[in-house]
Amino acid sequence: MPGATLHKLEELLKPIHRSPHSVIGSSTLGATVVGGIANNSGGALVKRGPAFTELSIYAQVNQHGELVLVNHLGIYLGDTADDIIRNLQQGNFSADHLGQGQRQASDHQYQARIKDVDANTPSRFNADPRRLYESSGCAGKLVVFAVRVDTHPVATKEQSFYVGTNSSEDLYLIRRLLLTELEQLPEVGEYMHRDIFDVAAKYGKDTFLSVLHLGTKRLPKMFEIKGRIDTVLNKIAWLPNYLSDRALQFFSRFFPEHLAK
Repeated sequence: MPGATLHKLEELLKPIHRSPHSVIGSSTLGATVVGGIANNSGGALVKRGPAFTELSIYAQVNQHGELVLVNHLGIYLGDTADDIIRNLQQGNFSADHLGQGQRQASDHQYQARIKDVDANTPSRFNADPRRLYESSGCAGKLVVFAVRVDTHPVATKEQSFYVGTNSSEDLYLIRRLLLTELEQLPEVGEYMHRDIFDVAAKYGKDTFLSVLHLGTKRLPKMFEIKGRIDTVLNKIAWLPNYLSDRALQFFSRFFPEHLAK
C-alpha cells in the first residue's frame, strides 16, 4: 500500500527469511515500496534488476479524459471504485484467493539480459521501455493504491569486495569476469567515483556509524530528536545552520576510518 516502507517490509519478512526487492533504500528509512516500483529503482541489484510488477491497482485519466480505476492486483475487491478502495483499505479480502495468471511480480529476465555482455544495447538504463508497465515506471503519472511484488531469499553467506583503481579498463574487465565466469551472480554491484568517495569520507561517516551501532530501528527516533534540535538552533542567528550535522561529523573523526584504503 502507499506509504509502506522498505524498512518496515524488511522487518516483517525477517521471521520467514525473505527480503524485499530493494534493500539499499532501507537505510534512508523513508524509501517506499510503491515509490520504488514507480521509478523502477534498484540499479545496484545485480541479481534482481529494476523494481517491477504487473500486479497493481491504480487510477488514471483515460483517452476520453475520464478518471478510471484499474484493478490488475489479481484480487477481487468489488465492482465499483468505492467498493474496491474501501475493501482494499480495510483488508476485506482472502489471502487464499490471490490470482496472478501470467502477470509477473518481478523482472524474471534480468539475469539473462545482464549476462549478455556482448550485446550492442545496455542491459540496464532508466526508463527502459521493456520494464514500463502500468504502475511500473510510471514516475508519478498514475495514482497507485497498491502493488504486489515478489520477495527473495536472504543470502546465507555474503562477502564484500572493494576495488580501487585509476583505470576504467580494470573495471571493464572485472565486470565481464563477474557476469560471465561465475556460477552465481553478485547480489549487488556499485560504482563510486573519487569525488563521491571523498564526500562519503568527510560527510558520511556519522551516518555510517549510526547505522552500524544503533541499527535502522533506532534511526527514525534519532532523526526526529535531531530535527527538533535543528529547529531550535537554526533560530539563533549567531549559530551556523544545522549545527547538529556539523557536530556529528566532527566527533565522527575520532572513530576508526570506515572506508577502505
